[in-house]
Amino acid sequence: MKANAFQKILAIATLGFGLAACSTSTGKDSAAAAALNPAGTRLSKTQCLSNYPERPGSLFLRQKCLSDVAFAGEARLTPSQKAIVDECAKELLTLANNGDKAVIALDAYQAQKDLLLAKCSTALAKVTPK
Repeated sequence: MKANAFQKILAIATLGFGLAACSTSTGKDSAAAAALNPAGTRLSKTQCLSNYPERPGSLFLRQKCLSDVAFAGEARLTPSQKAIVDECAKELLTLANNGDKAVIALDAYQAQKDLLLAKCSTALAKVTPK
């Protein structure tokens, strides 16, 4: 795999990993996301970042939006890469949900998110052919 393809995989990872849904999602979360994304239009990463600031109360929706943006790129992944991406996406959404519920403080959320993204990027690098 060329370096450019590896960079695309890492871009998918840093966007929040393509995952359509997560078990921590609630109907309220889905309804709120649908209200800001009418008629199935796709938001961009920039729109996700501006619509959902990184603060408790919008962390899950922000991560879900970023995951939806990255979802299209997931089709190009190998099965082992997809397994890593899916697991990391679940962990990111669970972490964001905990941040929204004030289970963890915002600075702790940000630190844990950075560690998780680094761990996932390393795992992807190990299964990505050079």
